Amino acid sequence: MSNDFNIKVSVRNARLLKLVREKFGSNAEMVRRTGIDPSRLSSYMTMKRSPLDRWGQIRPDVELICAALGANPEDIWPGRLLTETLKTSSAETEVAMDEVAGFIAAPEKTAAYQGLIEKLASAKTVKPRCARAALMYAKGATFREIGRDLGVTQERARQIILRGQREMAGAARRLGVESMDDVA
Repeated sequence: MSNDFNIKVSVRNARLLKLVREKFGSNAEMVRRTGIDPSRLSSYMTMKRSPLDRWGQIRPDVELICAALGANPEDIWPGRLLTETLKTSSAETEVAMDEVAGFIAAPEKTAAYQGLIEKLASAKTVKPRCARAALMYAKGATFREIGRDLGVTQERARQIILRGQREMAGAARRLGVESMDDVA
């Protein structure tokens, strides 16, 4: 099976993005109308910069963003996003044709996909630890969160997730699911 597609995933702060789009329509328009430094707005959008400084104080440019959006920092950066940052906000991978649907699933098929994933995770040929990690990942957990849950590093969590996904893909083929189009 060849990898026919290159998929790039970008992570952004959904709350900040939504507020900017609702109030200004785009990041560029917000920058134009408020004078916020575009690179700073981008670093907050991609969570590469924490809204709090090392002393736990709100940064001045964050105060400007909050004032422009009419929101509190806690409304834009929930919980640990106030203090944690991401080293990288994007990743890319190559996937085969039958894997693409999982990345661009139609909303009406999401529940069916989730049901299939849970069914595959319970297959006898899938190791429980790998299945649990793959399920957590499918439900939106980060490598760091999964690593903490399993008591391993982020990198080891990523490896366990990949193994779980491979084992579940094998179980899917044994169930007669050749592509995500077969799920309904």
